[in-house]
Amino acid sequence: AAADAHGWCHLLDGGTLAERTAFVMHDGGVLCMATPRSGAHLVSVGLEAEAGSPTSRAVLRLWQLGEPSQPPTCVRSLKVFGDKTLPEPAVTSIAVADDLSQVALGLDRGGVLLARSADGLRERFLKLKPLPTLAEGPPVTAVHLAHQAAGGAPAELFVVSRERLVAVSGGGLRHERARTLDDGGGAAPGCSCLNDEGYLVVGRPEAVYFHAADERGPCFAFAGAKRALCAYGGYIVAATAERADDGDVVSGVDADGDATADAVQVYD
Repeated sequence: AAADAHGWCHLLDGGTLAERTAFVMHDGGVLCMATPRSGAHLVSVGLEAEAGSPTSRAVLRLWQLGEPSQPPTCVRSLKVFGDKTLPEPAVTSIAVADDLSQVALGLDRGGVLLARSADGLRERFLKLKPLPTLAEGPPVTAVHLAHQAAGGAPAELFVVSRERLVAVSGGGLRHERARTLDDGGGAAPGCSCLNDEGYLVVGRPEAVYFHAADERGPCFAFAGAKRALCAYGGYIVAATAERADDGDVVSGVDADGDATADAVQVYD
């Protein structure tokens, strides 16, 4: 699935990338979107006009996927910010638990909102609340929920900014605890991901770094300003700009830090 700033979501064929169907997800544009691992739902945050207000408000929606050629059904809608008197910060990123028990949103003013639920589809009083341990901080570029087992509840929340990396355990609970993994630098938007083993992977111009919740993992030198980073099977796929006058290069690093044999040049 791919969403755009005009509010449309496009459902694509996984093999050919041909568009199967498209629908309006949010009238005022989509800010971010996530697909839980089950593949049965989409979770989006976008802007919606409100009667009597000159500005749009951020709304979180849960979508139930059905037939590939049919638009999904919105089964839950929730205002992200409850206080109408304050200007709303921009939502920069989203992470959703495999079992829909948690939804985390990163904000451009710093801080993270988290919703916890035993059943996100049916719980009546679902609410996004700020995490106390992250009340202040730099703008968040990404949030990632790491799971101990596929399909289960998350064990850790990774919070990424350009300046630092933070791991939060017990988010939203009395024993909530935040640990700074690296205060010497973080990652730009789109330049962090989780691999299949639950490691946080961040791309910086000089290297790709791996972090667990309680320790720093390996680091692989991989030159070039990182444009985007994602995990695919046992590989980390990165788009880099090797020189300012060149197009981007898409290449990969395997679990042992070895570069793949092929790289693809991408031009605008």
